[in-house]
Formats: sequence, C-alpha cells, structure tokens
Amino acid sequence: MKAIYKSLIVSIFTIACVSVVSCKKSDPAPPDLADKLVGSYKVTAIGNLPNNLPAAPTAASVNVVRAGSALDQVQITAAYSITSTAGGQAISDSKTITLQQAGDNIDLYDGTAKVGNWNNNTIFASDYPFLTAKISFVATK
Repeated sequence: MKAIYKSLIVSIFTIACVSVVSCKKSDPAPPDLADKLVGSYKVTAIGNLPNNLPAAPTAASVNVVRAGSALDQVQITAAYSITSTAGGQAISDSKTITLQQAGDNIDLYDGTAKVGNWNNNTIFASDYPFLTAKISFVATK
C-alpha cells in the first residue's frame, strides 16, 4: 500500500511540475514594420542633390519592398528623372534599410546611421545615402 501511495504522490508531483513548466507565456510576435512601409511613394520635396545634377528633377519617386521575409527591413529604391534641352536622364539607387519602432514613428537606419523616419504613410529622409551623396526628401504614399 505504501508503494502505491508513493507512486501516486510522485505521479501527482510530476504532473504538477509539467503543468507549471508548460504554462509559460510565450513572447508576443514582433510587429511587422516592413508591411507598413511597403508601397509606392511620390516625392514631394527633395534636397542636397549632387552638384553635378540639376536640383530640380522633373519626376521623383520612392518604391519600398520587403527585404526577403524580414519584418524589420525593406529595400528602398529612390529614383528621379531630369529633362533638359540635351535630353533626359533617369537616376536611381537602392538600399536595404533597417526599421525600428519609435513611438508612432518608424525610424529608418542605414547600418547604425539614422537616415529618416516614417509616419502616417510619409517618409521623411535626411542624410539618406543616394549614389555618392547624402540627400533629403519627403515622400508620400
């Protein structure tokens, strides 16, 4: 009878331990920051273009796509075109940008350098790496 009692106590203790361990709360899923930025944007302001290019593009856009399956990285392609009496020229550059939540904003990073932020379907970029220059722009979805 003692052996049955001991087996019952050990079984109850084992079940209780397994229940406590298996009830551990899981970490919440990280937010999908990339999903908020993905899309096409129209550039409404641009500055700090390289000296050898006109400062007044005839068209400018930003296209944002997810970088692989990452929730916190996007591929941003900034493009603009110019038209002059000598003809037209289209210029674009793509960068992988890392995203970080910052309150209501999403901050944009090129490596460790903050290059802008996103809020309410608008990208505000400053010191954004474009070709060999650091440009600024505002782009709205």
